Amino acid sequence: MLMRRDWSMVNRCNICKENEESANHILIHCGASLVFNLTHGLAKLTGGIKRKVEHKSPLERLLAATPLAPFCLSGVGTMNEEQRSLLLKTSSRFPPPQGVKLSYGTAGFRADASILESTVYRVGILAALRSLKTKSVIGLMITASHNKVSDNGVKIADPSGGMLTQNWEPFADALANASDPEDLVRLIIEFVKKENIHFEGACPAEVLLGRDTRPSGGSLLEAAKQGISSIVGAIALDMGVLTTPQLHWMVRARNKGMKASEVDYFEQLSSSFRCLMDLIPEGSKINEMGDKLIVDGANGVGGEKLAGLKNMLNSPVIDVRNSGKEGGVLNEGVGADYVQKEKVVPVGFGPSDVGLRCASLDGDADRLVYFLVLPKDNKIDLVDGDKILSLFALFVKEQLAILNTNGNEKINNYYHACLGVVQTAYANGASTDYLKKQGLEVLFTPTGVKYLHEKAAEFDIGIYFEANGHGTILFSEEFLCWLEARDNELSSMSKGSEQQKAASRLLAVSKLINQAVGDALSGLLLVEAILQHMGWSIHIWNALYQDLPSRQLKVKVVDRTAIVTANAETVVVKPPGLQEAINAEIAKYPQGRSFVRPSGTEDIIRVYAEATTQDAADSLGNSVARLVDKFLGFGSSS
Repeated sequence: MLMRRDWSMVNRCNICKENEESANHILIHCGASLVFNLTHGLAKLTGGIKRKVEHKSPLERLLAATPLAPFCLSGVGTMNEEQRSLLLKTSSRFPPPQGVKLSYGTAGFRADASILESTVYRVGILAALRSLKTKSVIGLMITASHNKVSDNGVKIADPSGGMLTQNWEPFADALANASDPEDLVRLIIEFVKKENIHFEGACPAEVLLGRDTRPSGGSLLEAAKQGISSIVGAIALDMGVLTTPQLHWMVRARNKGMKASEVDYFEQLSSSFRCLMDLIPEGSKINEMGDKLIVDGANGVGGEKLAGLKNMLNSPVIDVRNSGKEGGVLNEGVGADYVQKEKVVPVGFGPSDVGLRCASLDGDADRLVYFLVLPKDNKIDLVDGDKILSLFALFVKEQLAILNTNGNEKINNYYHACLGVVQTAYANGASTDYLKKQGLEVLFTPTGVKYLHEKAAEFDIGIYFEANGHGTILFSEEFLCWLEARDNELSSMSKGSEQQKAASRLLAVSKLINQAVGDALSGLLLVEAILQHMGWSIHIWNALYQDLPSRQLKVKVVDRTAIVTANAETVVVKPPGLQEAINAEIAKYPQGRSFVRPSGTEDIIRVYAEATTQDAADSLGNSVARLVDKFLGFGSSS
């Protein structure tokens, strides 16, 4: 008899319960019982439906000769007929849009809301399968962040509260683009086998659902629920209208065994903020004018949530504009993306705000930028994600230095925490130079929050931000355990000492900041607490360094994959000769820097350039764009 030791669909014999991966074990050791159960049990129940002979394994040949319907062995990574029929039935209600191909990226799936029902339904299935695979709570968020109000999108929050693992992105793409119910079910069956997902395990799938304030959110939420419930036993918990970071926080909290309601989120943010404010050194508070903060809520969910959160705080005085209740349109002339890109005041701001500290959230409140309104032409002085990162890094570095001050303490009480700062090549060169001059370790990753987050997690304390205002601080569990013990020790021995205060501040930061994902609300409160601690106005903060002027351009090409980059996308490896030509252009400009990278979705090459003046940055950018067109443009293919 042929032996097949790689028959990985079976992990445990259902008859004798012994661990055994061999199909022959079941066929020989327990064959009689198996055949009896299958032929006289399942066959009777299913009305004697004949199974096709499609596979080669000994067990499957035995089953093929037996009149029965498809069935599920515990732990074999397949599905029963009830599950298959349910998927076919529900998916037939959500036909995919014709002529549309969607791709899962950092932001999940995004498109015009009118074509997304099928995709959101299928992501509901994906979320339930992910929950079964990880035996954890998973999140599903319906949002399109800073996109226009007619758009919407959907993305998954993994057990850590972070983004969906990259290994599952190809399956997400295949699932979203499956042509019909039969194709969809075939893909699911194949993937379930590959991932060895148990449908009948002790832990049912559980998915937390959230959506932002878009009008299309309600119907798409129902599609997500249909997708989740198409997996037998899966539970969908509607958490209501939320910011994206709130849902990610809830998923992380649930999987850590913590309370995870919106009330719990607000309580953790407000209590940790108050703790930091109570620990501000005497004499550090900024003046009356500087104590007022004006926030642009982008007419989205963030403005609505901040309006409620501010009532739980003693300070600062927060004036929320564009909260969504004044009749404005989501992300239209408002929001962090608009402010950062256009560098003009959002709707609702004007001459009366000159000199005041202002901030802007994006539509789903995962981005934050600050700005100063200038006296004329509706222009602003932008304080972007790079400067938020710098502020956070300086504060954390200061607290670590205090905590590790020698004094009379024994050296073995120290934990020399590894602090790292992570940026992409789009970070302004002046910010990178400034951070390095402060003695901070700066690393670079390819563009994308998923790369930044992964690299930051390698440190005891990792800080990352993009210039657009998306970023956070990550603390390792090992460091937090030590820090809590150290704080307790110092509280009992020298409560009120500078070391004890530093330990308490770092613990408060770890609770205030959203470690799952970038969060504009928690980030805003941390900025406010640190500015108060430092005794800085926004003017002092903004003067840490002066950004180098920059220019970004796009070049249409025949095939974007012809460009291959290395060193966090800063060096062109292919085509040969292009990087050398770019280097020659860069050398012509003082403090010149330029790089090119392919778009992730279309045949476009993105060009970034910076130099000491705007004219120089423009000139360098245009020169590099011409080089890209020469090497890869449509003229190069003729």
